[in-house]
Amino acid sequence: MHTLKEIYQDNEERNFIDPSLYSRYRVKAGLRNDNGTGVKVGLTKICDVIGYKIIHEKKYNIDGQLIYRGYPINYLVNKQPSDKICGFEETAYLLIFGTLPNADQLKTFKDYLLNFKMGPVDLQYETPNILNALQIEVLKLYAKDPSAD
Repeated sequence: MHTLKEIYQDNEERNFIDPSLYSRYRVKAGLRNDNGTGVKVGLTKICDVIGYKIIHEKKYNIDGQLIYRGYPINYLVNKQPSDKICGFEETAYLLIFGTLPNADQLKTFKDYLLNFKMGPVDLQYETPNILNALQIEVLKLYAKDPSAD
């Protein structure tokens, strides 16, 4: 079995884009401007990604930081006390409602999730790929929502 690095290297030529094409067609390289700063793609209070700092008008790359609702992801993963991590339900609550839940809010939210019924599951779309399965389920929810757009 190949490692991910070996698979990437085997396919690198197939995925290479000549850097000169970005300026020729005035296309952004990923989410970067020509000067290496990030491109604003929308306004949100949910998430931010920080990849550089500007100090005295000079840009310095830093280790990327993912921030959810003002909390760095490292804080959420390593949340105090040290034996308590910020689990799925706490993070989902934070993303949906904008704040970390207290104990009562977390219990109410977990109870809601445990008791939520979506109706019968259509098994004709079974797949061993978890991301594919998630995509299918999201699309099924979209189809059931009368005001999805």
